[in-house]
Amino acid sequence: MSGYLVQLDPVPSTTASLIHSIDGRPVIMHDDQPVSQAAYCDYITWNDWKDRVLEFIESGVTVYYLSPTPEETQPFWGFPVQPPKEGEWRPNRLPLAEQAAFILERVPEALFIIRFTSTVPKAWAEAYPEEMQTDEDGKTYADASLASNRYLRDVAAYGARLVRWCEGMPWGNRVVGYLDAPYGEGLLLLNCFGKFFDCSPANTAGFQAWTRERYATDEALRTAWGDCSLTHAAATVPSDRGWREACRAAAPTLNGESVSANLPANVPAGMTGLFHWLEAGNAPREQDYCRFMRDAFTNKFTLIARALKHACAEVGVTRLVGFDISKQPLMGWPILSNFDGIGDITSFPHILLLSGSWNVGDLLDEPAIDLIFTPADYTARTVGFAYEAEGLTDSLLLRGKTMIIENDARCYVGAGSREQGAFRNEQEVEAGLLRNAALTLSRGIQSYWCNVGSSYFHDPGIHKTIARMVPMLDRLNTAPHRETRDAIALIIDDESTVFEDFTGGYQALAVIWQRVLGLAHCGVPYRLFMLSDLARENFPPYKVYLFPNLFVVNDRVMAQLREKVLRDGNLAIFGPATGIHDGTCLNAEGATRLFNVKMELIPRTTVRHVIVQDNGHPISAEVPASLTYGDRMAYGPTLVPREWAVEHAGGVSLGHANACWFIHRTGLFLKEMGAGTAGNGATGARGVDDYGMLFSSAMPLPANLLRAAARYAGCHIWCEQDDVIYASDSFVALHSVKAGSRVIHLPRPCTVTNALTNEVLGDNLMEIRVTVTPPETFLFTLSG
Repeated sequence: MSGYLVQLDPVPSTTASLIHSIDGRPVIMHDDQPVSQAAYCDYITWNDWKDRVLEFIESGVTVYYLSPTPEETQPFWGFPVQPPKEGEWRPNRLPLAEQAAFILERVPEALFIIRFTSTVPKAWAEAYPEEMQTDEDGKTYADASLASNRYLRDVAAYGARLVRWCEGMPWGNRVVGYLDAPYGEGLLLLNCFGKFFDCSPANTAGFQAWTRERYATDEALRTAWGDCSLTHAAATVPSDRGWREACRAAAPTLNGESVSANLPANVPAGMTGLFHWLEAGNAPREQDYCRFMRDAFTNKFTLIARALKHACAEVGVTRLVGFDISKQPLMGWPILSNFDGIGDITSFPHILLLSGSWNVGDLLDEPAIDLIFTPADYTARTVGFAYEAEGLTDSLLLRGKTMIIENDARCYVGAGSREQGAFRNEQEVEAGLLRNAALTLSRGIQSYWCNVGSSYFHDPGIHKTIARMVPMLDRLNTAPHRETRDAIALIIDDESTVFEDFTGGYQALAVIWQRVLGLAHCGVPYRLFMLSDLARENFPPYKVYLFPNLFVVNDRVMAQLREKVLRDGNLAIFGPATGIHDGTCLNAEGATRLFNVKMELIPRTTVRHVIVQDNGHPISAEVPASLTYGDRMAYGPTLVPREWAVEHAGGVSLGHANACWFIHRTGLFLKEMGAGTAGNGATGARGVDDYGMLFSSAMPLPANLLRAAARYAGCHIWCEQDDVIYASDSFVALHSVKAGSRVIHLPRPCTVTNALTNEVLGDNLMEIRVTVTPPETFLFTLSG
């Protein structure tokens, strides 16, 4: 950790005492007893708060998230509460103690989780404007800069005071933990509103201190940044205008040399001079800024977590600590205007990268952090879509930690009824809320119902479903959880963003929309991991792996792939920018090495599509004739195999690239090594040298193509239609918006039980037959 930022001493991990693995399922504990998954959070603590909470009490919920009011917590920052100014409206918030008392009077056994925010109060912002996030024009935003040492000292003190205050309450022994919900979900508000660089005095001082640590002399800095006259005193934070002007003036480079690229005239301003993927010499100052922000981001949330844990230890308690942060490319609002229906993601700042939320493995390993909590992906919540967390759920489970999803599902009441994905009637409520529960039950994670706006669940018709779900959630909270090999592991390289042009379009396409359009409907469950997770000894085996953003393929990556992925008859699927970067320059050497096929990196920015061509291979034969997939986003340079290189290397061409007039190459191919994949029909066992690789020059890959590829890998197909499947070896659910009969195929003979009613359907079943009246969700537990 960098020495120029305020830090706190490490704390021993208490996660194992707070999250137990009970028969394979991670379970949150309090006083050695499981904490119910049926929980509710309502931080709109005015208007009808009591009425809304009372409905959940009557539905059987016993765990509640409480939110302290600004009036209660502002003194913890050192600022007394001032009366409202003339004309200022303040909601009449219910104090925390009154929230707790109201619930305990009706539910004496209730447990509480304190949901607070580390965002500075308005009084602090007004007192210290030089510490606030600031754009190049001097506009400040409503939270402190990550490198503000004044903020770091004050937020640590604030967290400690909050813990002491809560634990000193008569209900302090009912507290399970403390969850921090910062504005912007941990990201810079400046970035969320479309700006790239935080130019505040505090951040500038931090960046200069960081560069002095990284580069001991002016000469070292000059060499790194390619500026022969630069000094440390002049190593300031980049500006938005400076970056855009440099882009316009720069020529794109490939393998360290300038190239003549085919860039269309309508590419957004500021993005015309360089490829989407950058070489180290294209933006050294800006890339170092991102590295600095990553260190500052890691330090901030490490410090807050440690402050809370130290305070807990001082008062003699052990409590959970978690954050609403670290969504990685899975954040469902990569541009703020997603909510407004406007904006161009191809030129909008990559808010995760520029806020420092990348390469977060070390932060997730921090002993003081027990969990991450997050809303579900906002991209696609309507019934029929799959429900998913904004974050790396399965990476947390590898660490013995957990993910809690904020189930802020909009329903047919209140202002939320007009928002995308809102459940419009009781049938959609039941199908949608059961779908959401299917995710958590199939993956071994947690959730809570949450009202963040008006009155999402404030209706008796909605609570008919909630009241039915509460016993199921309590019963299955400690039910066995068994992982399955018959799944697709989406492996995200969360360090890859630093090699892009600081915009988030490709990551949204290759990760978010690949999940929404392809993985969620292919009839095989999926999991979400970071690339660095492959190095962990407890990384579970799967039959199919999908790498959407593996830009760098070096010795370390090849070793990890060979140890965990490229073996045992597995199939690995790779996206269009695989192996195009060596950490310094753009070239095709990494891709050629990985695929054992001669690849070429063509210096053109292109719109990518692939048309599948059936040559009798089982994968291409299974999908519809002339299946064409891809997207209208342009990015470059363009990776394709050399002419006839696939065939010369013993691979199989499965589709043709449609990128631009001057590129006529294979766009989808399969290369098998050794005896190949487990489902290719060849006899014999598969060992360490037997596997297959599928490369696509376009994304997202459609569901039917993924299903055919998974079958060829020997993966069990749970459902042959494009419905949503959630599954493990101990649970399966189907969510559908199409009427008719369905068959859920099981990987082994099972005793099948209706998860909602606890009714046993039968023993030694190999399939489950259901009839869908859409929308509808079916949930089953599997045993035996």
